[in-house]
Amino acid sequence: AVARFLPCCAECEEVPRTSAMAMSEKEQLRLSWMTQFNKAQQHDSWGQVVEAQEDYQSMAAQIAAKQGLPTITSKEKDILHRLALCLGARAQALRTMHENITVTDMKCLVPIFEALFTGTEPDIFPVDASKYQFAASMVKPSTEGEIICADAEDESSTDWHQRQAVLRTVRGTVLCFR
Repeated sequence: AVARFLPCCAECEEVPRTSAMAMSEKEQLRLSWMTQFNKAQQHDSWGQVVEAQEDYQSMAAQIAAKQGLPTITSKEKDILHRLALCLGARAQALRTMHENITVTDMKCLVPIFEALFTGTEPDIFPVDASKYQFAASMVKPSTEGEIICADAEDESSTDWHQRQAVLRTVRGTVLCFR
């Protein structure tokens, strides 16, 4: 396949069109998620529990749905997975009033959203995994931005949940061959 080039300006080098399109889609996602996260965080810090819960749930589902995009690198997938779990865990914490993950933990995610898809993502995730790992069974990807609550018997009904269940049982490094 021959890559077509799209000049970014008269003085710059030409950039492959597929790369330019992928970058703009990622940039749009990053900006959209930053806006949504700031809104959710405001609701959370102001004590608007229902609104914050809905915002976090919606974001968790949207982010989980985008993890499989072909333009997403493995490091970005890992970060997206952790973000979706944190958002789902915070929504659950607001629902049950049992704060495993706090509003302060959520504030630590701001730099992650700012660096997402820029190539400058931090190597260390700012929230401890023990605070959000339980949320894996609650977050289901949705392209509409809605989250579907999982019942115990329905938990492994999607491919995503089956993959996550397998990944939770693996010790060591997981490799994916395509």
